Amino acid sequence: MLLILQSSDTPLRPRDIESEVTFTQTFGKRESGVAAYWIIRYCQARRSWTPFEFDKLVHFCMAHDSRFSKIYDYLLEGVSELVVNGFMRSEKKVVTLTTGFVARCYGAAPVPGLPRKRTLRGKPSKARSCHERLIDDADLV
Repeated sequence: MLLILQSSDTPLRPRDIESEVTFTQTFGKRESGVAAYWIIRYCQARRSWTPFEFDKLVHFCMAHDSRFSKIYDYLLEGVSELVVNGFMRSEKKVVTLTTGFVARCYGAAPVPGLPRKRTLRGKPSKARSCHERLIDDADLV
């Protein structure tokens, strides 16, 4: 599990992921998908993947959705599920994301128009996409 402790730990930025997508299919459970959706939106607002307090995520959700009381249980259970599956770590109510979480979200919902692979005069480049680099890094765990 490669944790993201500072912005330079991943080539992707929060704005590289389309936030208006549900991530239910990405993580297998509705609760995990709801949590991923809110985490992506929160990180986009912060412009960073760096660790954050779970309570601040909750306050962000409350400020942006009037139905928050209905989704709080989804958020809590989803974050727990993502921790159990190794997509993030939670210690003392501080959530730290992994490159695997970012790679999975990016793979499910990249912002349209971002380059996947570069080519040089019609020949495939040896440069790998951000998603491929993250997947390879996740294999080092």
